[in-house]
Amino acid sequence: MESVLIVDNDARAREFLADFFRYKKRQVAVCRNGQEAISSLKQKEYDLIITDMKTPRGSGKDILCFVKDHYPESLVIAMSAFASIENAVEAMQLGAFHYLIKPFSLDTMEAIVDKADEHLRL
Repeated sequence: MESVLIVDNDARAREFLADFFRYKKRQVAVCRNGQEAISSLKQKEYDLIITDMKTPRGSGKDILCFVKDHYPESLVIAMSAFASIENAVEAMQLGAFHYLIKPFSLDTMEAIVDKADEHLRL
């Protein structure tokens, strides 16, 4: 995996994830909301998209649908601080590779990213 798009309206969460992926030598882009993310996705394909399911001006659902329609090989990790089984199932049905509950540990993110790397190599 080379490129990552991070979508979260929380600046600290965006920077935490961006720093993590930069440390792993990935190209990183960040967006504050779904609308920015869709605009970015219209310009460039990303190997991995990490999106909060609740963002202003366009939801994680919108992003999942756009990626599924335009970049079916890209992986999406959906995350939410307001997690429920129903939300997780819906995200997975829309094509999410993984569903992550916030807050999460760096170890958890590392394990998911390792799995995503492995999946993309197949």
